[in-house]
Amino acid sequence: MKKLAFLLIVLGLTFNGFGQKSKIFKTKNGALDGYDPVAYFTSKKATKGGETFTSSYNGVTWKFTSNEHKSLFEANPEQYLPQYGGWCAFGWSKGYAAKVDPEEWTILNGKLYLNYNEGVHKKWLKDKENMIRKADVKYAEAKVDPEEWTILNGKLYLNYNEGVHKKWLKDKENMIRKADVKYAEAQMK
Repeated sequence: MKKLAFLLIVLGLTFNGFGQKSKIFKTKNGALDGYDPVAYFTSKKATKGGETFTSSYNGVTWKFTSNEHKSLFEANPEQYLPQYGGWCAFGWSKGYAAKVDPEEWTILNGKLYLNYNEGVHKKWLKDKENMIRKADVKYAEAKVDPEEWTILNGKLYLNYNEGVHKKWLKDKENMIRKADVKYAEAQMK
């Protein structure tokens, strides 16, 4: 569990007066690290998309394995979007955003959920309904912009916006201590 702390959202846990949801989890390969969101539903497996079939939605590039999948997505993107912006479902149940392994996924009630790794996915599966309820609330209250980040001592810290990020950088040691306490409290729940 401590390994997940490196993806802790610092100001999302310590500043509660702002109102912005997290954006889509993406890498240099695009949303879902380049995996085809439609394939989870149609092929029932995680499948890398390609450069040939791409679409832009919410300012993020989505990749597909076929023109058919691209068309299905463009006709109804909300049907294929992963929950919590593609961030880890387990992480959000604890109140923080964590990157995902697109190979660790579940479709439940027509919704796509992703997890950080195989171990986290197995733990999430054991209590998924409860974790989904918690994650739904915590994600709805999310106050961060994953575009504003810093890696410090091997940990990734996300902030609300550019202005808050700059303030955080000036007092990062104190903010990290506060976030570590919040993280520890979340693990006890």
